[in-house]
Amino acid sequence: MVLRQPLCYFENLASLPCSVDQCEIWLVVARNNGLQNFDNIKGNRNIVSQSPYPRAFESASSPNYFLTKLGVQASFPCAELLGLRYFQVGAEGNCTSSNCNGFLPFASTVR
Repeated sequence: MVLRQPLCYFENLASLPCSVDQCEIWLVVARNNGLQNFDNIKGNRNIVSQSPYPRAFESASSPNYFLTKLGVQASFPCAELLGLRYFQVGAEGNCTSSNCNGFLPFASTVR
């Protein structure tokens, strides 16, 4: 799956507790009840360390979501940039660490 980068979206977030070179932007990849599962724990301070990849989609009782890092806030400016900028979900292939950008389940619909 290929997504356009979220350019300009993070431009005016001055209330964040970090600088634009330090604030990390994460993508949540979810299917079925995964979005609800993520919503239930998203306020947890340790959420990044609890990202369930590679077991995110193993069975019916799996969390059905994982997080992967897109970059820092400064990476998504409003300035005109040459070319189309995108992020490919699953680009790291068959990775085994949490928070990696691994393969999505075959023939699944994610949001």
